[in-house]
Amino acid sequence: MTTPLADISADDIHIRLATPKDIDHIVAVASSTFIDTFGPPINPATETLSYLSTKLTRAQLLTELAHPHSTFWIALTPTHLCAGYAKANILDAQTEEQFHGQQDTAEVERLYVDKMFLGKRLGKRLMDTIVEHVKAQGRTKLWLGVWEKNERALAFYEKAGFERIGEHVFLFGEDPQTDFILQKGI
Repeated sequence: MTTPLADISADDIHIRLATPKDIDHIVAVASSTFIDTFGPPINPATETLSYLSTKLTRAQLLTELAHPHSTFWIALTPTHLCAGYAKANILDAQTEEQFHGQQDTAEVERLYVDKMFLGKRLGKRLMDTIVEHVKAQGRTKLWLGVWEKNERALAFYEKAGFERIGEHVFLFGEDPQTDFILQKGI
């Protein structure tokens, strides 16, 4: 007998390092979560589809997964449904050039939780997994970029102890948008 999705808690979900065999799960949750968070009506459908077709493709994510300074984790339910994934970067894999080469920093580039699993503390478990991993590598600071209008994510990161240290422009198609740069000590 399987557990209904509504009854699955974050503790029922297994988080492990992702491998290339997980790529279809990662692409599916990355695409659906991105559309749910940033797609229409928030941003135009054409820009959303353009982003998906270049940044979250199977080929692109496989390339990122193979980068020696990037680490992916996948969160799977007991029935092997992908509930989310996370990606952390160090050294030259960090997306902000100002952090390249810094031995003490790590970046949370993506922390995506499928909407069916929001509110189940899976995001916290993924963040805790990242922190544990990068601390074991000797990192003392964790940073990320988050869209200024993503209120749910901003609240989550504030609760996790991140503070705003700057901002940058993220070009979403032709639309310049502001991402806040957040950081915390670990």
